[in-house]
Amino acid sequence: MIIIDINYFKFFNDIYGYQKGDLVIVEIGRILEGLISPPSFLARYGGDEFAVVMPGTGRLEALQKTSKIEE
Repeated sequence: MIIIDINYFKFFNDIYGYQKGDLVIVEIGRILEGLISPPSFLARYGGDEFAVVMPGTGRLEALQKTSKIEE
């Protein structure tokens, strides 16, 4: 499992408002979904956090996927 936290998201919401923040969350979700493939799946974990669940994925493959997402 990978937990992804969006840095400075509260700061963004404070400046631009929650409506713009919601649009950013949706777009980040779309981008992340495009980077993973079944059986892995994405879930919103908190206000500015996502979880990527990767059943049956070994450590090396998980590290490779993490690197791809970080890029």
